Amino acid sequence: MGVGAVLGVGAAVTVVLAGCTSTSRPAPSGSQPSSAFDATVVTKFTPYSSAGALTATVAAHGTGRCWTGSIVVPVAGAYRCIVGNDIADPCFAPPHPSTPVTVACLPDPWSGARVVTLTEPLPVTRPIGNAARPWAVQLANGALCVASTGTVQVVHGVSLNLLCPGETGAGGLDTTSPTWHVQYGPKNGPLAPVDVTRAWRG
Repeated sequence: MGVGAVLGVGAAVTVVLAGCTSTSRPAPSGSQPSSAFDATVVTKFTPYSSAGALTATVAAHGTGRCWTGSIVVPVAGAYRCIVGNDIADPCFAPPHPSTPVTVACLPDPWSGARVVTLTEPLPVTRPIGNAARPWAVQLANGALCVASTGTVQVVHGVSLNLLCPGETGAGGLDTTSPTWHVQYGPKNGPLAPVDVTRAWRG
């Protein structure tokens, strides 16, 4: 997925109920799959409080630099960075300082953060990509899937741009109803529709 290996739990989030509109880790607390639900729950993720304090669990520290905006979370304040020999994406800058000295890099919304001390100023970037595309999803079958940053498998015309546990993937996200759906299955097929119980965006 193009992210550094970071382990931990408990990043801070703000939950929003969607009224209309790779990992084998256990599901985040309070987000266990349900067999009956009214709509996909969309979570706007941030590892910081409104005051700018880091609220995510700190799993590791490092030094590095960021050279462009995030691919998987194409919003202002999210970056793609080099930390040691790893590419970390997304890395979030604190919301208030004009010249942040650290960023928080997470491989997914339910893991701890690698706090990275910057060796260079953050680049001036413009978000590129679809900010509405989720960074990660939880499926009704319990699978937790994360957006890919590399080449994706295509199965019967469906790009599996979400990486899921056990060499499975998901794609073809349909957000036209209150309950979202994806096509899910092994990377060589077959695929079947599965409900999305929760989705995370930056």
